[in-house]
Formats: sequence, structure tokens, C-alpha cells
Amino acid sequence: IPSNYVRVTLSEKRQSSYESPRGKALWDDLRSSMVQPSLANVLVQMGAVPSGFRSSTLGSLLARSGADFRLSAWFTPKLSKSHLSFRDLHWDQSANKLRSRSVAVTRGFSLLAANNIPTVTQAASGLSVLSRHVRVTLFNRSKVLSNIHTVRAVWIAKENQTWKFSPKVQAGYPSMAYDADCIARIDAMSTDIALLFELCFTYEKTDTGEKGEMSCGWAGLPLFESDGKAVVSRTVELAVHGGTPFESGVQLTTSTTTGAGASDRKGIGRSGSLRGGKRGGSAPKLYVKLQYLRRNVLEECNTLPDVLIAPVRSEER
Repeated sequence: IPSNYVRVTLSEKRQSSYESPRGKALWDDLRSSMVQPSLANVLVQMGAVPSGFRSSTLGSLLARSGADFRLSAWFTPKLSKSHLSFRDLHWDQSANKLRSRSVAVTRGFSLLAANNIPTVTQAASGLSVLSRHVRVTLFNRSKVLSNIHTVRAVWIAKENQTWKFSPKVQAGYPSMAYDADCIARIDAMSTDIALLFELCFTYEKTDTGEKGEMSCGWAGLPLFESDGKAVVSRTVELAVHGGTPFESGVQLTTSTTTGAGASDRKGIGRSGSLRGGKRGGSAPKLYVKLQYLRRNVLEECNTLPDVLIAPVRSEER
């Protein structure tokens, strides 16, 4: 640790720790790739998969620059511009330990279930589904702000459009394989900042053996209310809609019909749900529980980097 590291003062201007690892060029490249012909786009045009399906946006980002968006990279201390101290890691010399550093919002959340999520049939699409999961990140409507966390889903065969995220649903799975209980942490205040959930599945093409990842919908949960206050603890029902987070007006259909979805304007709403999209009992939904952290857990979290999504054991919250 640099000798002057312990002399960082509270008046020092905080640097943003959620800058894109590779900047504008990476995002331009990713957006461009989303409109290029892909297996997902071809299958949509053929009517072999529901019209709202796309190649996974966050999966593509991990594939292109995986190391930059993994938890290990965001846990690694980052040097300040001067390279004489760290950005968001501070040492308390008198107590001989890391100094707590509170941020704009630190909130616990749990993925509970997803209902009426469209699925694919091997006969229609020629795809064999290997696994289902949800990719989670912090998002500001234009770019990813944090690491990308992946939560495995349990698919219930007799309810083929229902996803669960608890190992209690099906015996025999180790609890460490599921990271549905998490914390989100960010040192910025904006009503644009939200948790982005992308529901995905990995597949193998039965005739060629080609493997890939496809998105079957996404949802957004703002972390700040319209008045600028952090969201309160509650269980939220989020509408899941089609396309990518960069698209608007794409409806997520529950059947394999050719063509793109309807035209309502959509986006991450202020109240925690998404504007537009299908309504009613058959609409795709994702259920997320927001929770305040216990004081001792919050104190431990305040020694973590300023921007992070990380799994936490439910009994610790």
C-alpha cells in the first residue's frame, strides 16, 4: 500500500468507478452486433421462436470482454488518476482496518420467480435448451455500469413457462449453485439507474452442434424513485418484454409467430415496472424482492468497492 494512501482526505473529489472498461468503442461495437444477422434473428423471421427473442446482449458483452465484467475484476482495487492511492478503498490508520465508505444506495435483492416466460420447442426451432439463467447488472439506459452477475434458474417441466431461483424447489442441487440473493451497490444518484435483468438460455443446434446464448426477455428495476429517493424494501412485479435493452416497442409474444412485436413505447419506468407491453395474467412477469440490509451486513458492504453486484447468503442479510 502506498505510504500516502492513508492520507486520503474526505474532501478529495470522488472519481466515478463505473466507467465502461473499454469506453464508447466497445458499446458501439456491441450495438452494431445486435443488428447483424444472427441465428436468433433468423429463427425469429422464420417464426421458429417467439418474436421478442434476441441474441443475449449481456451474454455477448461477456463473450467479447468477459474479464472486464466479472466480479473478480470489480473486486480488484483500482488506482486513482495520480496512481498514489486507490479510488474506492481506504485504510483507517488508527483502527488498522479498512475504512467504511457509504454510497448513494446499497440494497439487497432476491430473484423469486418468473412466470409465463416463452419457451422454444426442439421440433420448431431445431434447438436443444441446455440451461436457463438470468444475467443481472446495473444499467443507466445507455450502458452497463457494473459487473454482470449470473443467477441460475430451475425450470419446472410441468410448468414449462415458470422459472424458479431457489434450490429448495428441486432436491439434489447444491445451494452454492444459485446466487439469487444479492446486493447492489452504486455511488450515484439518478432516476435512470436501474437493475437490468436479462432472461437467457443456452442452446445447442441439434443438426450442427453449434452452441450459443439467446435472450427471451428483459426487465428493469429503477433504484431511485422519481423524487430522487432510493427505493424502499418491497416485492416488485416487473413486466418482461422483448428485444434488447437498446430497443423500444418490441413486444414479447408467448407463441412462435413470425414478425416483430407491437408498437407501444417502452422503457424503464419510475415506479419499478416497465411502461407498455402486455398486461394481464398471461403477461410475462419477473418477481424481485428488495430488502434493507442488517446494520452489521451493511457495515461490511461499506468496505466493498463503490459499484458492485455480488451474491450474499440469505441468512447473512
